[in-house]
Amino acid sequence: MVRCVAGGGQRANAEYFLTCCTEKRMAGLEAAVITEAILAAAKKLEEDGAWSLRTAVVMCDHVHLLVVLGEQAELAAAMRLLKGRTALVLRTVGLRWERGYFDHRLRLDEKRLPVFRYVFLNPDRS
Repeated sequence: MVRCVAGGGQRANAEYFLTCCTEKRMAGLEAAVITEAILAAAKKLEEDGAWSLRTAVVMCDHVHLLVVLGEQAELAAAMRLLKGRTALVLRTVGLRWERGYFDHRLRLDEKRLPVFRYVFLNPDRS
């Protein structure tokens, strides 16, 4: 994965594996109120048409999302909204989002099962 550069070749209806981390990889995202806020913000972006949320996992210091980008959406704008809508709740426990995020656009011929497996098994690796 590479750090995202805004406008870097995004495509509507493309599937993206996204990761965003806390600043300095500080733990604390596993607190129920924070996890719920992150997932609610991701679902709100789905309701707004930014993306279709395929799966997500919130770890202690990072979040993985698998999304299909919406027709009119911009990936960088959607990620800005996700982070912006959750920044206040993160601050309540002394956390901040790291600048940027990591993205990987899945090719049409790329198998999805390994990505789903990685997301679902990631909590067992921590």
